[in-house]
Amino acid sequence: MDAVISKKAGVEDIYRQAVSGVKIEFSEQMSPQIYMALRQAIIQNRIPSGTPIYESKFAEVLGVSRTPFRAALQQLAKEELVETRPQVGSVVTSIDRQKIFSAIFCRSAIETAIVRRLATLDASEMDRLSRVLAIQADCTSRDDYISFFEVDEAFHALLAEIAGVPEAWRLIISSKTHVDRARLQLQSAIPGRAAKAYREHLLIVEAIKAGDAERAAELMHAHVNSVMDILNGDPDQAVPAR
Repeated sequence: MDAVISKKAGVEDIYRQAVSGVKIEFSEQMSPQIYMALRQAIIQNRIPSGTPIYESKFAEVLGVSRTPFRAALQQLAKEELVETRPQVGSVVTSIDRQKIFSAIFCRSAIETAIVRRLATLDASEMDRLSRVLAIQADCTSRDDYISFFEVDEAFHALLAEIAGVPEAWRLIISSKTHVDRARLQLQSAIPGRAAKAYREHLLIVEAIKAGDAERAAELMHAHVNSVMDILNGDPDQAVPAR
């Protein structure tokens, strides 16, 4: 019994650190807020793989009831970020290499199609990316990959929006959780990784504005597949030269 209590006390510290600064607005739906807080904490490895999720204890840490917490946990299970194990309960899953490969395969197909479409549209629309790129430049100057990652999401979402297919990005989001975990664990540890990704974004935008659909697709394919390059031991692969 003492061992169980000690284990729970240990993970409670992980819970508190993982959601430090999170404030749940009780005037709004709680389950989506809890889901986003837990999802971000898992993806950023603040709740490591194998960590048990004790519903009552974690709900207590967040100051919420178990009902909305359980609903959030069910959503995380659908994304395969948590799983139920016999005699254990809910546990944060390990990063699955096969799921990474499948998600990257699908994302590459979708995003190369997006940039090909963008290359046929009014190039001035791409100016809508200027604010996002400016924020990315700031993150790059500080070599802050965690902050860059958040703005990276906005960049790719806006590409889909400008292309008139925002649903395409929502499809990508639903399948890329294991990719995001790998990116943050691996790429955040590589000095200058934010700068490299930023340069890739600039080249993609440049190709789109030039109306060069194939070049834009080539660059996007390399950009999306960079996680696999690192997993395969080639963190320094460059963007394909023209």
